[in-house]
This record gives sequence, structure tokens and C-alpha cells, in this order.
Amino acid sequence: MTGSRPSTGRHAALTQGFRRGLHAWRASIRRSHILLAVGGVLLSAAAAYVVGKRDRDIARMNFLSRAERLHAAVTEGLKRPFDGLAALKGLFLASSEVSRSDFRAFARTLLERDPSVYAFEWLPRVPDSGVRALEETAWAEGLTEFRVYEPGPDGRPRPPAPRPARVVVMYMEPPDRDALGLDITYDTVRRDIARKALDQGRPIAHGRFRLAEDRSGQAPSTMAIYQAVYGTEGEPTSQQQREESLRGYVVALYQISPTLTAAVRLADTRGLSWAVWDLSDEEQEDVLFESAPGAAQLASAGGPLTRVFRAGFADRTWKIGVGARPELLGGGGRALVVGFGGSLLCLAALAAVTALRTIARLRRQVERVGPYTLTGKLGAGAMGVVFQARHALLRRPTAIKLL
Repeated sequence: MTGSRPSTGRHAALTQGFRRGLHAWRASIRRSHILLAVGGVLLSAAAAYVVGKRDRDIARMNFLSRAERLHAAVTEGLKRPFDGLAALKGLFLASSEVSRSDFRAFARTLLERDPSVYAFEWLPRVPDSGVRALEETAWAEGLTEFRVYEPGPDGRPRPPAPRPARVVVMYMEPPDRDALGLDITYDTVRRDIARKALDQGRPIAHGRFRLAEDRSGQAPSTMAIYQAVYGTEGEPTSQQQREESLRGYVVALYQISPTLTAAVRLADTRGLSWAVWDLSDEEQEDVLFESAPGAAQLASAGGPLTRVFRAGFADRTWKIGVGARPELLGGGGRALVVGFGGSLLCLAALAAVTALRTIARLRRQVERVGPYTLTGKLGAGAMGVVFQARHALLRRPTAIKLL
């Protein structure tokens, strides 16, 4: 038990010293110090708000600039598919007889220029009485299995139903034997699109669809653009002339995802999520493309960091939505540094000032012995230490010995 007394005494001394120091620290704090510290924290918060707002404004201007450039790139890129279609139409206007080999050579050149094109097709209009001659022409060109057909209820080819005229896939590059010979007039949607292209004399786009040869369903969705081709005498000026001079249709099959990806390859899309919708369907908006999963939801969420544009594709109206991803905003790091850093500096300054005042206060307490203030050490010996002191009232030098 006797061994624990020194330890207990030291603990009591430390506790008493801590309490004295805490009391001295509290006594050193002034209301002015607290007000200055609170004012510094408030100024830090205000500076953080200003810095954060400036960063947000810069991020928004950066976003708007990138969104505008992306819109311009998509709009310009959507024009390229029609260049190949116009060139292919020119081939048929330049000659009344275009062979399969002529079509193949010309189409391959166009495909090399625009990799987003899946295929080019030539669909002549053939009267019902000319179907046999069309098949014989294909047989003479080496396509011995060529038949004009339409899909039956079970999806298998069958002879087409009687109609006044047919629109048949005669040429296709690259070729697909399942598509060659298809009479598109069996399908009301394709028949209506072909009719619209005939009546208006301009490219008309089919809504997106999956190619018949896409057995896995993993290939990108495709759109078809129909362009009516008339006689070599020039463009007809009336509906009757269009009807009488129609030779057929050149068709371009475009895969949507590669087309849009190629359109923005030169635009800076870092930090952007964007999506494209087809607004031509009155019942619902059809999402044609997303730059990443969830991009359509982000781009259509609304707010200051989203933009919506309109773009035309043939006769269809597309919507381009652009949204900012979190990495474009920067996360507000500078504002946090200014706010927390400034607050910590103010609190550190308050702690430093009060600590210095506490040390000075404790030092004065140590240097006082009753009414005497110790001003210096005169000497020390075996019996104690002698200090020079000054009496608080008498104000004269005094020597005091402390044992």
C-alpha cells in the first residue's frame, strides 16, 4: 500500500495542475476573441460559397460549350449518310441500264467512305407481269436461287400475293441472299414509306428495326432511307410525272449506333452523357442511342446542366439530350478547401491566442509570492534560492530566499 502513495500523489498533482491550466485558459478567453473567431468562420463560409458558385458557373459554361459542339457534330454527321444515297441515285440517273457488277463496284466505293453504312440496295418497281423476267435476269447473273417472295405467316418465303406492281430487292451490297428477292409491298409500313418517297421526291426514313439476318438480336438497330429514282429525263415536276417515270428506289441501311458514334468522334464528349430519341412516333419517344447505360435518364432529367436539341434526319425529328456527368463538375473540392481550411485557421488562431494568454497568466502566477513579484534570480545554495523581488505597494527592491 505504501508503494502506491507516490503514484497517487503525482496523479493528484497532475489533476490539480490540469484544473488550474483549464481555469487559466477559460479566464484568458475574451468575448472579442470569440466574436473574431465566429466572424472568421462566417467569412470562410462566405468565401467557400463564392468559390463554389464561381466553379459551378465555369463548369456550366464549359458544359454548354461542349453540348453545343456535340449538337453541331451530330447535326453535321447526320448529313453524311445522304451523300452516299445521292451519289447512288446519280448512278441510276446517268444510265438506264445499271448491271449488278456496276452497282457492286460503285456501292463498295461508297461503303469505304462511310463505314457507318450497313448496306446499299436497289429496289426496282416491277409490274406483276414482269416478275418472271426479273428472276431470269438474276439467274443469268449467277443467282440461280433468286426468287421474288414475301414472308408467310410462319416467316418462311412464299410466292407474293397478286398486286399491280411490286418493289423488289434486286441488288444489295454487301449481298444477303435472304433479303434478295423480297417484295417489300407485302409490308404496309414499307409500302407507305416507299409511297411517301415517291410522292415527295425526297429521302424518307424508316423507323429503326432489326435486320432479318440478325439472328442473335445483338447487332445495332438499323434505319432505312428510301430515295425514289425517276427516269433519266430529269426530276418530274408533277405527281402524275412521278408516277409514270418511277424506276425504283435506292435504299441505304444505316446502323444507328456506329453512325452517331462516328458523327461525334471529333467532338470532346468527356464528362458528357448523351442520348438520341426519335420523336416521329406520336405514341412514345423511341430511344435510339445512349452514350452509356443510363445516359437517357441523365440527359432528360432537366436542370441547368442538361440541354435538349432538335435535329432532322430525312423526314423524321430526333431529339438530342446532353447531361453533365459528376466528373465534369469537379465535386466542389476548392470550395470545401476554402471553407474548412479557413474555419480551421480561425479556430487555430483562437487556440493560439488563448494559449499564449494562458501561459502568460500562469507565468505571472508562478512569479508572485504574496505581495512580492520575483524579477530575477540572485543565487542558489544548499539552503535554498535567493530571488530579487519587488513589493507591490512599497515598490522597492527586495531579496527573498525560498527554501
